[in-house]
Amino acid sequence: MRKGTAIKQAIQTTLMKTWVAAGRQPVQLTVRFAGTGASMMVGGGGSIRVNLPDFKDDHAYNDAHADRIVAMALHELGHAFFTDNARWTAAVAAHGNCHTLHRCINAFEDVRMERAIIKSGYATGAEKLLTVLLRHMVAGCDADTFKRKENIAFAICVDGRGYGVDVLPLVAPEFQALVSEGIDRCAALVTTADAINAGIWLWKALKPLKNPPPPPDDGEEGEGEGEGEGEKGEGEGEGEGEGEKGEGEKGEGEGEGEGEKGEGEGEGEGEKGEGEGEGEGEGEGEGEGEGEGGGSDQIRVGDRVLCPDGKEGVVTSITNGVAEVI
Repeated sequence: MRKGTAIKQAIQTTLMKTWVAAGRQPVQLTVRFAGTGASMMVGGGGSIRVNLPDFKDDHAYNDAHADRIVAMALHELGHAFFTDNARWTAAVAAHGNCHTLHRCINAFEDVRMERAIIKSGYATGAEKLLTVLLRHMVAGCDADTFKRKENIAFAICVDGRGYGVDVLPLVAPEFQALVSEGIDRCAALVTTADAINAGIWLWKALKPLKNPPPPPDDGEEGEGEGEGEGEKGEGEGEGEGEGEKGEGEKGEGEGEGEGEKGEGEGEGEGEKGEGEGEGEGEGEGEGEGEGEGGGSDQIRVGDRVLCPDGKEGVVTSITNGVAEVI
């Protein structure tokens, strides 16, 4: 167990050592602990700011918690090392700043970028740490996460990494062939341009797809006690249904900075941050803001959400009503 202050200091030290190990000139590399999202921002003069979820300084945390935060930090730094943010931003802009396209590109670029940082050897134990983070994220997903069209990119991103985390069997049967092809395409990714091309392919493939119908309700109507037959008996199935989430998140298009709405996806240099972007769980919006249904507003693990700072992220866990987002 380590105090929050010790973990934060260790993360800052680790990032700076990784930066130097990469042969980069010393720059203003700062780590900011705030909110619930993780993102990376490139400022003027090559300065780098890594934003990570905040946690209490005086609280004792186990090694698993520390490893997850370090993995988030390495992921964000990996984008600074290996992602061509300008090319990514231009590609999304050329297609109307479509949020869904951004997520599709992000799925492939995360796979490619993490592979590059592991192969580089800049960060000792990078593969182990990134695997811990991915397993934590997938463990927090519910049974239906990978059955939804919105999470096809997430499924490709999980299996495509090759960390031994296999969610393909959880994908809806009608989507499995597409996910398998996406996983195969991950093996050929060399540059950000490759990830962009793969993302555009997936984006186009997703357009005609519809989510599978929900399973039939097993609840049965029972006879009421006392007065009248036909009243609902216990077990009648009054639970909340989870509809398809609307497309375009309240009519807004892609606008996500990378780093999610979480890992909100604002790529690029300047003010927008580069986010983690793992689970999709968002609506099917193409940026026009037209929803395909009035889905539930309930947030679930695996969903992508818009953080208060305007970035996008993935919900990795929910404790006492508070969501942890990366």
